[in-house]
Amino acid sequence: MSQRSYGDGCGTALALDVVGERWALHVVRELVFGPKRFRDLRNALPNASQNVLSQRLRELEDEGVVRRVEFGPPVSAWAYELTDSGRALEPVLIELARWGAGRATLDGAEMSTDAFMLLLKVFYRPPAPETRRWRSGWSWASTRSTSRRRRPG
Repeated sequence: MSQRSYGDGCGTALALDVVGERWALHVVRELVFGPKRFRDLRNALPNASQNVLSQRLRELEDEGVVRRVEFGPPVSAWAYELTDSGRALEPVLIELARWGAGRATLDGAEMSTDAFMLLLKVFYRPPAPETRRWRSGWSWASTRSTSRRRRPG
């Protein structure tokens, strides 16, 4: 948790104590689609200073939202990935992005690849499954049963 806290037992306040610092949710967003090295995070978040990014990663790691992992051979490098707790934030990010997409945009503001991929998730609506009718039944000696149901797909 960051040095600052809302000091409130409300779930929203407790969540913001963990991911409410500047750049924290951006880091989570960048890791939604898989692990990244620090350099890749820096490239994806060019307006975040290296010190702030390092601090956010440490805080998120301390809170169990991200973890540091080592990529095995042939490339031996360290990266960050979301924990199960961090992955649980994806639907929150999608809804927050949906809400934010309806707001005024910043002219000339760039978007990282992962931010764009999240935006695709925001606006993608799978088609509703068509409803099919089906009939099943059985008979045994002189007893007979038939049922009709509507079933998606």
